Amino acid sequence: MDGHELIEARFSDSNHLNVMTLWKDKDNNIVEQLISADPTQPQWQQLMKHTNEKAVWDRTAEWKIEEKRKFDAYIEPLVEKAISERLEERVKESYPHIVDELEVKRNEVLRNAMAIDKMATDNKTLLDDIEELNNLVKRTFREKEALSTDNQKLLRNIELQIGRIKEGHITSSTSTMAETLVNAIANHNNSSELLFKLKLEIFKIEKIKNNKVKKLKTDIRKAKTVFELFNVIKNKI
Repeated sequence: MDGHELIEARFSDSNHLNVMTLWKDKDNNIVEQLISADPTQPQWQQLMKHTNEKAVWDRTAEWKIEEKRKFDAYIEPLVEKAISERLEERVKESYPHIVDELEVKRNEVLRNAMAIDKMATDNKTLLDDIEELNNLVKRTFREKEALSTDNQKLLRNIELQIGRIKEGHITSSTSTMAETLVNAIANHNNSSELLFKLKLEIFKIEKIKNNKVKKLKTDIRKAKTVFELFNVIKNKI
């Protein structure tokens, strides 16, 4: 084609009777032209001025390889999917009990994974709360020699339980860890000495000291037990 650059020439049929040519004009537009592979025809003779017969054969072989790769890339996932679906159907038909058991196990694994994730979050929250409580108790019992024997035992017990939790020695569930700490305090829930010292220490906390709600401080003073006191100040510090 006059004024065009030859881009490609290859046989377009299995009998090699026709050649598909691609030409590019000066505006980079691509034009297709199908010509006869007859050496006696003017179009073939004109084509041979831009290429040669060996190049046409070589390009044809390359094109076939490229097309096969495209076909394989398209068809292979479809074949694999069909085989997988058929295999799954046959397994379900032949071994339904195994399929059901595997599904149960899969769901169980998913539930356990979700439970572990939630437990990890709960444990982090619990440890943060325990650490805050431990610091409060330590501030309250800063002078251990001033404590009664019972309260000294309580402080040591609380510190021991917190230490075991931090070091991973308590490997039970979150509820078990909480129960351990709660029981340690519950044994001295009605201790007037412990309650008095806790109130003094709580009033030193900035968020309590600067709180403008008078009822909060009144409720702290009126608290009759340790648990009641903790309930009053929860979410306040």
